[in-house]
Amino acid sequence: MFNGIRWLVIAGLIPCVFTSQGQTLQTGQRCPDMELTEVINYPKEHLRLSDFAGKLIILDFWNHRCIACIESFPNLQSLQERFNGQIQIILVNTEGKDSTLRFLRRKRKVVLPDVPVVTKGAKLAALFSPDGYPYHVWIDENRVVRHISGGYNTTAEHIESFLNGNRIELDAVQDIRQGSLIEKSDTHTGEDIKYFSCISRCNSIDAGNAEKQVVKDGKAIRMSAFCSSITDLYIKAYREYKKYDFATSYGVAIENADSNFIRPKNPNLFDRWREKYCYSYELLLPASKAAWRYKIMQEDLERYFDIEACIEQRKIKSLVLINTGDTALRHLKSYGTFKEHFNQPDKSQNSIIRNIPFSVFVNKLRHLIVFHYPFFDESNINGNIDINLPDSVMSLKVMPELLNLYLKDYGLYLKEEDRETPVLVIKKKVTK
Repeated sequence: MFNGIRWLVIAGLIPCVFTSQGQTLQTGQRCPDMELTEVINYPKEHLRLSDFAGKLIILDFWNHRCIACIESFPNLQSLQERFNGQIQIILVNTEGKDSTLRFLRRKRKVVLPDVPVVTKGAKLAALFSPDGYPYHVWIDENRVVRHISGGYNTTAEHIESFLNGNRIELDAVQDIRQGSLIEKSDTHTGEDIKYFSCISRCNSIDAGNAEKQVVKDGKAIRMSAFCSSITDLYIKAYREYKKYDFATSYGVAIENADSNFIRPKNPNLFDRWREKYCYSYELLLPASKAAWRYKIMQEDLERYFDIEACIEQRKIKSLVLINTGDTALRHLKSYGTFKEHFNQPDKSQNSIIRNIPFSVFVNKLRHLIVFHYPFFDESNINGNIDINLPDSVMSLKVMPELLNLYLKDYGLYLKEEDRETPVLVIKKKVTK
């Protein structure tokens, strides 16, 4: 059979970073056949791994707050259907059965794949110590752990290769140490170093993702990025904390530069891409010079990668919220009888707001829209409002036409219009 790869994985651009430490079971070790209770989507009240003898078992550790986990459910369903009879995917969370059922009733758009779901799975979690999600454990037909990796590695290509007896290389989620990239070197103590900046390949030290971490008893500040793509490093250096948001579908323009600056769409290529094109960055400088940190990072990146960047104002198709000025605006008026927040669907599956400041509603729209389009509020509406919108409309997949279909009942409209928006332009230096 196959031995799991025993080296570091870092999540890079996927939403979760894995920092697992002290796993009880490692690749190559046998998993005990424990009884697991509080199971959903299974004909029996309890489950054992031996119930799936002869199959590849893939444990998917997830939780209710993990967006990446929930977004992966349709893919897990597809994989289970494709390899049915050869594999068994099992979802595992540490929340209780009642809590999970309440979560599913509240979040109607979340559809579990048709696989067993182990809730209150603290026993399994204790065996593998997941500290990032989705977190996958591959267990062969003899209950031997073969791979421990990020969920992005569970693809049809990898599963088919494994089932055909081929050796597959999945980066293992193991032993990532927290700390500085160079402070604990053999030649210096942390106290000796007063200023440094460092660019390194992804390694077993998690430098974190700090913007202005106060260290050395307030005498210094630290800025860092852990195992990031070149594009993400430039985004961090130029966003100046929250002054700019370039992490959008339109926020970065890569010109005359390598396409490997961004994550590949094919998940099977992710591990090799991350190994070759992702870096960690760390900067330490006196607290009195904290205002220089972004400029210093920009200069470091330009010197090392030979890539220049600048912020340009470019016209981008945007969504502008306006009021139509008609009588429908009166439907927004709040009667002030009670207060209710977003994501509280009623029996008609509506997201309802009662006696909430209009600015709260605008911020919710901005959150839904801003990744896809620049958003501007020119409605000139103040005060508290009441509004009901279908829960399906308030989703992350923005369709302006659908939003407008319901907003018009409240005298609101999202107008498409080209507006000047800050864009981070990244390009290779031209050698003269």
